[in-house]
Order: sequence, then C-alpha cells, then structure tokens
Amino acid sequence: NEVTIFRAQSDGQGGWSKPAPWLRTSYPFGVGPYNHGASHIAEGPDGFLYVSNGARTDGNEAGQSDLYFKGGEVPTTATLWRLDPEASTPQIEVFARGLRNPQSLLFTENGDLLTGDNDCDKGDEERLVHVVEGGDSGWRVGYQHAPMGNAGSWNRERLWLPRFPGQPANSLAPLANLEDGPSGITYYPGTGLNDSYRGTLFITTFVGNVSRSGVFAYKLKPNGATYAVDKAERFLGGALPTDVKFGPDGRLYWTDWADGWPKSKRGRIYAVSDPAHANDPIIAETKALIAADLTKKSIAELSALLGHADMRVRRSAQFELAARKTEGLTALAAVAAKADSAPYARLHALWGLGQLAAKNPAALTTLAALATDSDSEVRAQSIKLLGDHRVASAYPLLVTALADSSDRVKFFAAQSLGK
Repeated sequence: NEVTIFRAQSDGQGGWSKPAPWLRTSYPFGVGPYNHGASHIAEGPDGFLYVSNGARTDGNEAGQSDLYFKGGEVPTTATLWRLDPEASTPQIEVFARGLRNPQSLLFTENGDLLTGDNDCDKGDEERLVHVVEGGDSGWRVGYQHAPMGNAGSWNRERLWLPRFPGQPANSLAPLANLEDGPSGITYYPGTGLNDSYRGTLFITTFVGNVSRSGVFAYKLKPNGATYAVDKAERFLGGALPTDVKFGPDGRLYWTDWADGWPKSKRGRIYAVSDPAHANDPIIAETKALIAADLTKKSIAELSALLGHADMRVRRSAQFELAARKTEGLTALAAVAAKADSAPYARLHALWGLGQLAAKNPAALTTLAALATDSDSEVRAQSIKLLGDHRVASAYPLLVTALADSSDRVKFFAAQSLGK
C-alpha cells in the first residue's frame, strides 16, 4: 500500500549512483474487495510525471505521507496524479478523476493522455479513455456496492458507453469500449514496425486464459477535439501478455504470464519485429540516439532532432534544449516560429518553451505570437500553455479562440480561460 519513486543519476563513469527514495506516499488498506493502488508512472511532454491510481472501494482517506495534495484535496475516486519533478518539494495534484482501475498510461504525438480502464464486472465494459485535465470519467467507488448488484446508475444510465444521444453530460464518455482486462498500453513511436502503425496504440488484454487474451491494436483518427477509433484488430493472440512497450531497437516487447491460473511461475518476455523493416537505417539511428549523451550535442543538432521520426528522440532533444536555459530558449523559439519545420518539431519546441516559462517568462512571448498561427495544432498548444502559465494579457486571445475553426483550439481556449 505504498508508492515510492526512486531517482537514479549517472555517476559520470558509465554507471549509476545508488538510487534513494525521492518521493513516497502511502494509503491504508480498506475492507473493500477491490483496493486498487498506483500502477504506472509516465513522463509527459510538459516534463511532469503522471501517476495512475486505481479506485479504492472503502472511501478511506490518504495515510501519512511525506508529500501532500495541492489545495489539501484527498481523492476518494480513482485519479490520475501529476507532479513536477523539478520542484524542490514534490507536490501531487489531481489531474483527472472518475476512472476505476487504469493500469498504464500513454501520450500521443500531440501530447494527449490515454489509458485503458477496467470495468466492475457487472455487465459493463472496459473503456479507452482520453484523460483531460480536470476531467471526470464518471466512475464512483459506490457503484461497486450498489444494491442488487447492478452497479446503480453506472449501468442504469450506461455511463461506461461512448457518447450517445441522451447520455448524461456531466462526465466525459470514453472513446471506445475495449476487450476485457486492459493492463499494458503503449503508442507506436514512429519507428520500428512500418507506416501502417502510425497513430496506433497497443493494449494488452489479460483474462487469465490464452484463448481470450492478447495484444490489440487501435488506430486512432481525429474527432473534434479528441479521437475516434479508425480501426481495431487483434495484433497478437495465443499469449497472456500483461504489459507492452517499444524498445530502443524498434521491437515491440511484452511480458507474458505464460499459462493462466493457477500461476505457473514461468513468466516470459517476448519481442516482435517486422522482418521487412528490421534493417532500416532509421531503426539503428534511433537506437543510437536514445542511448546517446545529448548533453554533448550542439544546439543545432538538438534543434534538428526536434523533427526526428521517433517521438522518443524528439522528446529527449526537447528536454535537453529546455535544460540549456537561455541558449535553449532561443533555439526552441526559432523552431516553434518556423512554419516549414519538420512535422511535430514545432510542438516539441512549444512544450520546451512551456518547461522554461516557469523560470523565464520571456518564453511566453513566442507562445502569444503563435496563438494565431496558421497551423491549428500550433494554435491549440500555444493557447494551452498560455493558460497553464496564467498569462493574464492573453485573455483577449483566448476569448477570440473560442470561435476558432478548430475544435481543439476551442477546447484548450476554454480550459485556459477557466484557469
């Protein structure tokens, strides 16, 4: 019942310093049958850490901890937490709520957070959820123990279904319903398999037997301010995968439970690759860059890497430029403002400016200028960051953006005005 995050750092000799607890929080066990705990940590493009925490069913409040929730709030539903790893004193804030038992998290190339949420086994179905800041996905721990075993209004009002006419609008509906037992989830980073998997997430389904478990692939497409599932198919069967991740070598790895119930104690790790692309130069290049010491790269090299084919490389370059402070700010602003930059390079430059803005308000100047850019996603992310940093002078821009032609711009404008 304890969550501990360890931070290890390079010792400069090719090894790592002994990790020490950096953050710790604990919760008391309750009497409910489903005391779900924290299960995954993901690093967002904004530099924050995001933690998935399942719903406890007893309503117990948080136990003793060496951190606290901003504003003194103690969540009583499943929540996603967020914290700034650069803060001198770690503070956890509730990012979103209303989930039941999310196991893993992922970020898309546009910086959107997705998760798979497990059902309560009372006729409802698992959910693919786009998690937004301040969002409520509808689940409450009381549904688990509703009279007559029907999960109350969770089933009666069909709150777990994707949006349909007449559905209550006080919670965010899922993008789609999933196969049973979602646990591991990952997103195609852009290299390793082939172009048919761009925009695709991979999610494991674990139900305790080989015939119904596997890895499923969901290809997403834009749908207003969010996404819709364009294509869903079984990627892998005949296995009991519990987690799935892309390695630096371009292969898709999964951990396998082996034989179902009872536990066989013979867990395995597998990897799959596309033989037609296994020798692509971009895979070797990506592997080398992920392992490289980016502190030794020049500003020009890092700026070029913001447009790399692999999102992991792009993010690493962004973080390193943000760490360069004044030099990095100039480089990030130049890439963000360049209309012919490589795809996604401008977004990573904007996120890097957002990382710098907390300590250097000069980074906000570029954000305000790009809030009316011709690229709708550049507008959307600029407007989001202006809200994140409570830029009061951006108020007229945000009001105007409420009537933008892009639903994503309107969505982030509304969020930013709320802040």
